Amino acid sequence: MKTMGRLTIHVAQLEGRPCRLESLKEQVSKIAGVSGVEADHIIDMLSIEYDPKKVTIDEIRKSVDAFCI
Repeated sequence: MKTMGRLTIHVAQLEGRPCRLESLKEQVSKIAGVSGVEADHIIDMLSIEYDPKKVTIDEIRKSVDAFCI
């Protein structure tokens, strides 16, 4: 049985960085180990489902940070 991790990132908290939610969703979806990404445009939030054996939270956050510069 696979145990999946779940991470929520509030894009609005990335203060001072321009970032389009749909573009970010597409970028995060490409990360190896990420199995699903849902975007909530009302509250500027991404919900990410990932395999912790393949990718870490830090790796996901670094990808988000790099994209939203």
